[in-house]
Amino acid sequence: MPSINEGYFDELINAPVSTLTEGLPLNDLINNRETEFEVRADSDDDESVTKLHSAESYFNFNDLESEINLSLIDDDEEDGIGSPFDKYRKKMTKLRGDGKIMKFVSKQGVGCTVPENCLVYVRYKAYVEYQEIPFDSTFMQSNGTGNLSIPLNLGKGEVVPGLHEAILSMRKGEKAEFLIHPDLAYGKMGCPPRIPEEATILFIVEIDRFVDCGDIYSNFDNLTMEERLQYSNIYPNAKAHYELGNDYFKKEKYRTAVTRPTRS
Repeated sequence: MPSINEGYFDELINAPVSTLTEGLPLNDLINNRETEFEVRADSDDDESVTKLHSAESYFNFNDLESEINLSLIDDDEEDGIGSPFDKYRKKMTKLRGDGKIMKFVSKQGVGCTVPENCLVYVRYKAYVEYQEIPFDSTFMQSNGTGNLSIPLNLGKGEVVPGLHEAILSMRKGEKAEFLIHPDLAYGKMGCPPRIPEEATILFIVEIDRFVDCGDIYSNFDNLTMEERLQYSNIYPNAKAHYELGNDYFKKEKYRTAVTRPTRS
């Protein structure tokens, strides 16, 4: 099992603290209202914060070997193509008309495309340009315990819109590369320090399998009692719980599995 760097948590505890110029209205936070804040320019050490939040500070470098993508730091202008992401675009096709999602299939999948609102098991890596180590990946999400797929619930907004749309274009067993425009990723502000402002994101995604349980996350709970008693509404919801229960059983999550039939 990969080991975590010694002293990481000590560094985390003693990390620089960002100080706001003014306090935040508590009512805005409680009521989930938008608010603005400003960080004092002298309140943190950008270099130390960036280092602390980097993958290298958490995982040993040898553990990250399979995650490293050296093509993202190769900026050879002599070939006439340009930046690393320009080279990726050269082999990709538009997934949508505005070109904000570009796709290249490196391994063909089988069967139908991933349905909306399903539970999908994926392996992925997410990179920004000129950074050879991903800012996020399946490996990191599993705390470095292996290259197992992880579940994503497409019915609950667990991923950025561009990745959601990209996954819906894929099939079981497919592996593909996507370049996603900031409008469909982390927006104009990004997510500092790991994701810069207006960053285009490279996602490398592989679909392990998916469970079509979309009707669980449909608007069944919002139906009237009379509508809930209609067979046309009951059957899809019951079938979705059944499929999800079977999937949990196969993964030996028996306690979770047995609750699904009762919910249906």
